[in-house]
Amino acid sequence: MLSVYRATRSLRLFVFDNLLQRHCLSSAQPSKRQPRGGRPGRPSFLISNLNPSSLVETDKIDISDRQQFTVRFPNSTDELSTQRHEQSNPLCYEFNGHQRVPFPAETSGFLYYHQPPHALPSEGGIRFRLAHSPSRSSFASAPDLFCTNGAPWQITFPQLACRKYPTILNKLCREFRDVSALRIALCQRLFGDVKQISSHILVFRLTQEFPINFRKISLVVVGEDAIQHVAIPHLFQASQQGERWYPWAGSAIARFERSTDPQYAGRRVVHLRIVRIVGDEPVSAASNSDQDAARRKHNRVVKPEAGQLVRRLPCGLKVAKPWAYDIDEDPQSTVAVGLAMLWKRD
Repeated sequence: MLSVYRATRSLRLFVFDNLLQRHCLSSAQPSKRQPRGGRPGRPSFLISNLNPSSLVETDKIDISDRQQFTVRFPNSTDELSTQRHEQSNPLCYEFNGHQRVPFPAETSGFLYYHQPPHALPSEGGIRFRLAHSPSRSSFASAPDLFCTNGAPWQITFPQLACRKYPTILNKLCREFRDVSALRIALCQRLFGDVKQISSHILVFRLTQEFPINFRKISLVVVGEDAIQHVAIPHLFQASQQGERWYPWAGSAIARFERSTDPQYAGRRVVHLRIVRIVGDEPVSAASNSDQDAARRKHNRVVKPEAGQLVRRLPCGLKVAKPWAYDIDEDPQSTVAVGLAMLWKRD
């Protein structure tokens, strides 16, 4: 049995290496643009692994105020590994337009591979744990690094598979049995034509939390063998006599949930709940002019509040009702298709 396992693993790694070389190493040379602001340069950190249960003290890295960085692993000095490293995209915090935003001050800890329970093949990725020590107690109690929109910082598996991170992919394939050439190929098939893969808009289950602003919701729902772009542009929009505006400014972490309202019994109806407000409380986007006073009078979007469902005031009524989306009312719409995919997995 041992020889069979070794032969199977060797074949898996051989297939993976060939896939990796074809997809990640045959494209253009890495960008030569220099970072702006923050600490200069593109440092490379040597760490032993990405397995939370196997991290050691020397795997701790300090990326405070860095614009970008890369990682390398032991036994990666051969020609192929060097080529992988040179072709790898750097890890960045986030972007403001086309400008890189530096990692926050006092950002030190451990890169690790995160895989949720019962995850889809395209789910999971690399996160950063702000832990003082790799010990189980310290690592388990420490928080992850978060982005300014309130979502965890991460490089998702679709990004790893489609955006040239061959050094990390190669390491994951050798450390984790669930990281395979088939899984990488699936991500490349699903996301190969997607111009921009943002970790914050990928939604895999109905109750998953995701960041929003109070203008337009735009997500990519990911299923077992398909993805669906979902846009809800008018949820936070008010209108009067053909004029449209957004009465609230701000951002939050939200999630969908099944309706438990008896009036929707037996139907696939979804609400949106504000989990928490990010930053300051949302405020009216209107000023104090007479026109804006009229806008406030006709505003039917209830102020978003943490812990509450998103509510609107229907025309002719004085009591606000939770926003409710009936999946089966127009099952062919992109929103219905996406929510149906999430409903199936919940």
